[in-house]
Amino acid sequence: MWQRAAIAAVAVAAAVALSIPAIRYFSEVPPPLPSAVRLSFAPPDGTELGAGDDVLDAAISPNQQEVVFVARRLGRSGAGDPPGSTQLWRRRFDAQGAEPLAGTEGASLPAWKPTGNVVSFFAATRLKLLNLRTGAVSDGAEAPAPAGATWLRDGSLLFVPATGPVRRLLAGKVSDATRLASGDVAHAFPVAPPNGRDFIYIAVRGDGRRVVRLRAGETDTDLGATGTHAELLDRWLLLVRDATLLADYRDDDGRMGGQDFPLALDVGATERGRGMFVASADVLLHAPAGEHRRQITWLDLPTGRAGTVGDVGDFWQIRVSPDDRSLAVTARDPLLGSLDVLNIPVDDQAAGLRLTTSIAADSDPVWSPDGRRIAVRSMQRGRPEVLVMPAALQAAADRPDSAPAAGTAGDVPTDWRAGEILVQRRGASGSDLVRVQTNGASRTVADSPFNETDGRWSPDGRWIAYVSDEPGQPEIYVHNEHGDRQRVSQGGGTHPRWTRDSRALLFLRESMLMRAELGPGGSRFGTPRRLVNFAGIRDFDLAHTRTDRIFTLMPVQPGRREAVSVILNWRSLAESQRRRLESKTPPKF
Repeated sequence: MWQRAAIAAVAVAAAVALSIPAIRYFSEVPPPLPSAVRLSFAPPDGTELGAGDDVLDAAISPNQQEVVFVARRLGRSGAGDPPGSTQLWRRRFDAQGAEPLAGTEGASLPAWKPTGNVVSFFAATRLKLLNLRTGAVSDGAEAPAPAGATWLRDGSLLFVPATGPVRRLLAGKVSDATRLASGDVAHAFPVAPPNGRDFIYIAVRGDGRRVVRLRAGETDTDLGATGTHAELLDRWLLLVRDATLLADYRDDDGRMGGQDFPLALDVGATERGRGMFVASADVLLHAPAGEHRRQITWLDLPTGRAGTVGDVGDFWQIRVSPDDRSLAVTARDPLLGSLDVLNIPVDDQAAGLRLTTSIAADSDPVWSPDGRRIAVRSMQRGRPEVLVMPAALQAAADRPDSAPAAGTAGDVPTDWRAGEILVQRRGASGSDLVRVQTNGASRTVADSPFNETDGRWSPDGRWIAYVSDEPGQPEIYVHNEHGDRQRVSQGGGTHPRWTRDSRALLFLRESMLMRAELGPGGSRFGTPRRLVNFAGIRDFDLAHTRTDRIFTLMPVQPGRREAVSVILNWRSLAESQRRRLESKTPPKF
């Protein structure tokens, strides 16, 4: 008996002795994280970061030693790149300079493969893959309206090519990676945490809310509301609300703590809802919103006289009324963030009128030939459709006589003439141009496998000008009344606009205003020539009764760019605030 007791005593003593190091180990306080360091991220010489008002568009490498980012040329480079052209650049964090990546012209939304050898990006309505070792660029899939991409550890690439679910590209095949739940309108901005197995994405709801959703295996879990995309790193969920970059902590059960710790203030967002930040385990880049304010300006080309119309605003589209007395302008509401259509008088003698006031987006205004009505693309009824409403300044917004145009559900109006509206309609392989009559009958103008957009009738009705991405970038084409097709631009072109005599076509090439004249006989267009460079121009339209007057949307402070900030060891900021909260010490920022 005593022998068993002795053995048991020895065993207990041994267990206690062995447990002492373990107890000491698990009771030790983890060493503090390295202190956070704040730096600035400068663009390469002769460029500005981002494209347009998207100040920051970047991806951090898996080893956190370098970054690829979008930058735009400020002037023509030695390689002949025109001002305003964008592409991907690559820079090590410990290096002073960056190098452009060939074959990435027009790139956006880069994503780094976990192996570190491949970067995906979107350009010319396609998902593309860049091999960083060889420099070869390959085609991945169609993506006419991309909303983000991310890679998983198994080599699959998750991406959002357009409105709908997240898609998966693996071994050359594309399949659905998510399903739209009840109440979802679209999914966007998938991001894989460092483990690379699960991923989060943004579910855009029918009421306009954005929800962060975690996809783990076949299970979806909502993590909370956000104003932009989100990123999940270790146990920290980063997102933006009210222009503040916040970090929320997940507990051992995977539930969010509900305590949002601020990491940075004045963080912007793109028009589609991507936050101006990108993060890895130790590195965080963020930027404020770009310069959105625009001034309506006019310019008489023959005389050089210029002027402004109304106050500044976050204007995106402009259309001149048939009598040149009013402007239909798409503007973003500064409080709600929604798009609305305004009627702004040119002479400033009367106050402008907000024609639409719904939370849903209203855009793409088109005047009726008599100037009494305006057709817009509207989401007021929960789906995209063309609504027709009174344009008179005494008319109240959203009146009952605003009604959908016949046969235009899901369409975008681009022009209007007696008896029919020209719209772009989503087809089997892209956007097509269709003529829709008031009785609902329709006739196709252009329905190639490519995207045809922004169709415009010439004033004499002989031509339709439009934009097509058939050559791999947007270019200007025209159809005549017999259906004959002609390419007008050769180096890129958007925003086709006719002169009032139908003898010339004006369009934009980046920020340069170009003009193509009809040649002798009136059947072929000559080589476009440059008229003027409008740095930062967002949209323009031509007067109908005043010779060569152009109305433009120009930045209030051209050339002004916001700074991109870098936080090294950003988790120490979040951890310190979490510990202060747990110890009931007032948090500091």
